[in-house]
Amino acid sequence: MKKIGFILGRRLRGDMGPNNIDPVRNLVGRILAPAVSLTGVEQDYDEESVIQNFTIGSRMRVEDRVFYYSQAVAAILYPYQFRLCVSTDQVLAANDCPTLTATTVAGRTVTLDVTGFQGGVVPANDLAGGYVECNAAGIFAWRRIVSNLVAVGNACIITVDRPFGQIFGIGSQMSVHKSLYRNVADPVTAALATFAPAVGLPPIPVQIAYYFWLQTYGPCFLG
Repeated sequence: MKKIGFILGRRLRGDMGPNNIDPVRNLVGRILAPAVSLTGVEQDYDEESVIQNFTIGSRMRVEDRVFYYSQAVAAILYPYQFRLCVSTDQVLAANDCPTLTATTVAGRTVTLDVTGFQGGVVPANDLAGGYVECNAAGIFAWRRIVSNLVAVGNACIITVDRPFGQIFGIGSQMSVHKSLYRNVADPVTAALATFAPAVGLPPIPVQIAYYFWLQTYGPCFLG
């Protein structure tokens, strides 16, 4: 009996050989991950859209540049278009969520009290792609959130990518940070003094609430 194997990989758009030109669009080829457009629209890095065409945090590589699909929480226009943008989700004091149950050294799941986070309303996988910051008595861990169950009674179960490595007891501080690309703004709007992290450079002017590709790696020009 013949076995057929499958290779799971990134989606290639265009000729990724020496010419690197997409024969359909006559533009430079690109690598997308996740691969599927939510709407069937192939939005490129020089385009903004009022409609979300890709999953937030989707990654696109164009030659030696890398972009992540993002949404602008405020208009990103001249002169801030030439400055590193920041993620506004990181400046919310309501992100601090004490644990309801202690973690284990090898565990990747923790139950959080999300009363002060989004009013306790957290849909399933709403936090996927974000991070959780764990801090207790000098013990620190920073883990990526893989998935989460819907919050029930202000309690939300999240799963992270690696074991916590330490035991974080009840009452430990765990700050939830959603995807860095969910709410992007210029540094003045987001107030850098409140420890908002720089996340990338917009390749085009972006209107408020519009979706766009934010450059995070490769050659660029800052003002």
